Amino acid sequence: MKLAVLSPPDWSIYRNLHKWSRRLGIQLATSMQTIDSIIILGNGSPDDITYLILCHKLNGKKVVGITKTKEPRYSSIDVIIELAERIKVKKYLLVIDQENDDVNTIYREIERILRFRCAHFSINERSRRLRTYECTRGHRNFTVIIVVSGLDTLNLTRHTIEDHLLEFSKTILGENELNNLLKITKGDPKEVWKLIGDRHHEVFKEFLNTKVEVLKQIFPQHIEALNML
Repeated sequence: MKLAVLSPPDWSIYRNLHKWSRRLGIQLATSMQTIDSIIILGNGSPDDITYLILCHKLNGKKVVGITKTKEPRYSSIDVIIELAERIKVKKYLLVIDQENDDVNTIYREIERILRFRCAHFSINERSRRLRTYECTRGHRNFTVIIVVSGLDTLNLTRHTIEDHLLEFSKTILGENELNNLLKITKGDPKEVWKLIGDRHHEVFKEFLNTKVEVLKQIFPQHIEALNML
């Protein structure tokens, strides 16, 4: 699965994905190639690099668009609906951090927007942090897949994509070092990720070389969602 970056060249996601695609040797597709699915990041980085690697690991010839909206988190649903009205894309994957919210609160906010903007939608709950919505607006039918990033395996004060990256990083940092960093940052995964900034390349390189079967244990909702695309 190849990513086509749909954001303008002056956006950070465009620069970041092109930089890391060169560093990791992962080829990007062009936005001119046919796409029928779009990944929308409700946060930013390191979500973009995570999906660059995960999509590459799933392989195949499929091309998927990727971008980030300027709307915060689940407010990106409005952007998805506007896109669905204008372009013939059938599937949208929105990736957001859980942060300090209850997962059900996030879904209620998303469904409030869908109820207001769509003629009809139905819910398919896949797991606690993965849900799909079949939506109708006007003459358009489209699927919205919601991935809420976060794991419950680490003692953290909030839940983000960094949960997954830190869980993976145990093999590189060692459990003792990771636990010390969590104490220093009072369990903030984003702050721990910043502290190991000099090891990001090492983590991503090991991530790239890890079997999908192993990654499914650490990024379960993300991989299941990508398989739907």
